[in-house]
Amino acid sequence: MYRGTTYTGTLIDELIATVERTEARTEVRSDRLLQDTRSQEEKLAYWYAVAQQEVAQFESSLAGVA
Repeated sequence: MYRGTTYTGTLIDELIATVERTEARTEVRSDRLLQDTRSQEEKLAYWYAVAQQEVAQFESSLAGVA
């Protein structure tokens, strides 16, 4: 005779809570990744602007050399 496993009524509640915790952690990680990406993009934009200024200054200093 087969005796199946009987689950308590809290099983579904526990599963839902686990999924909700996992979703919350995933959202936090996604937010951190987005902030890191923005920060990297801002740094890149800053250094690109600095490089453009330096190149412009360098070119103007060489204007009469040739």
